[in-house]
Amino acid sequence: MALMNCPECKGQVSSEAGTCPNCGHPIRPRRQRVGLRILLSIVLIGIGSYLMSASPLMPGAVLYGLFMVVFGGIVLVAVLWSAATS
Repeated sequence: MALMNCPECKGQVSSEAGTCPNCGHPIRPRRQRVGLRILLSIVLIGIGSYLMSASPLMPGAVLYGLFMVVFGGIVLVAVLWSAATS
């Protein structure tokens, strides 16, 4: 837990606080969406994996599946890295 300045009123506020006690400005709005981004990345990787495994049924699906797995993995790593450093 560290003290930081509120982006709105510049008053001292705990980094663990949800809102500033002085003005009520939200302090951590980005962390609320991290779970949703992780879930969407995992769903994207799952769909891509399915497309890669269903390639005999759908010609050309391997490339789309590979793209979705790689893109979902990159997004997942970026979200986790951002959450760990903020």
